[in-house]
Amino acid sequence: MTQIPLLARLVITWLAIFPLVAAAQVVLQPLLAGVPQLLVTAVVMTAVVPVAVTWAVPALSRAYLALATRRTRVACDA
Repeated sequence: MTQIPLLARLVITWLAIFPLVAAAQVVLQPLLAGVPQLLVTAVVMTAVVPVAVTWAVPALSRAYLALATRRTRVACDA
């Protein structure tokens, strides 16, 4: 399997995590009103990390690799 450069992996991870955390905060905010912030953060991360690790990061990694492979083929054909 092709190795994804470190900077690309960092960006992919951020692109996966940030929208999930933002959405989880919006959805869970009414349920967790009055709960200490540290506990809210723990609940949000407990909801987001499994989704990010099992679905979002792999999907974005596949998309990155598909785009990188397509660019390589186009460059070789030119």
